[in-house]
Amino acid sequence: MELSTILLVAFAAAGTIMLAETLYFKPRRSAVASGIGIQEPILVNYARSFFPVILIVRIVRSFLFEPFRIPSPSMMPNL
Repeated sequence: MELSTILLVAFAAAGTIMLAETLYFKPRRSAVASGIGIQEPILVNYARSFFPVILIVRIVRSFLFEPFRIPSPSMMPNL
């Protein structure tokens, strides 16, 4: 599996976790425990941490390090 595919899957997973937490789980958790300070689940905490990092890595990798793809390995020595 290529690194770009792994980054895409990780980016989508972190974004989905953050979206589900924001729209569904956080309102339900705050309604149940009004007044009690409940911490976020560890998975949500990791998703919030990794999402911006993966986004920056994808942007830097896309525009600085791999702005083009070489179509075949035989062209690699010439380019």
